[in-house]
Amino acid sequence: MAQPRQPAISPEDLARAVARAADRRLQLGVRLSDGRWLAYADYGAPDGRPVFVFHGVPGSRLSLTDDRPIADAGLRM
Repeated sequence: MAQPRQPAISPEDLARAVARAADRRLQLGVRLSDGRWLAYADYGAPDGRPVFVFHGVPGSRLSLTDDRPIADAGLRM
């Protein structure tokens, strides 16, 4: 008899992922002239000092899980 499969993601992690996906600050982007989509996220204080961060490979605009330290520092990434 086959063993029951473990879920790939816990219910708690799934709930956090869904909440993050619904966050409009993480769903920003621009259409490039060749048709590709360049997505970006906006973290930190909305009126903070702007800082650009370019993730490496592998990486994602969604890598950051807590932007409170960035906001507390008065930065916007």
